[in-house]
Amino acid sequence: MQINKKRLVQTFCEMVSIDSESYHEKKMKDYLMNIFKECHMECIEMPIEGFEAGNIYAVLKGHTNKEPIMFSGHMDTVSPGKGK
Repeated sequence: MQINKKRLVQTFCEMVSIDSESYHEKKMKDYLMNIFKECHMECIEMPIEGFEAGNIYAVLKGHTNKEPIMFSGHMDTVSPGKGK
């Protein structure tokens, strides 16, 4: 499989332009769920009380008997630090 560098950079730039500080990551959740659905993945939302976005799980069914793999990450970002 060949990596589409132009699409990778474009997706990265779109993601970093989304405000997604902790407790306010709904826009990032919506963005990611849209990408997963475009890839024909099953998306499951798990709300968490007190959080705008909760957790999401995206499942891509395989076509082999091999062991599954899992990727995990955060949707939120930290506030920009202040320099001297």
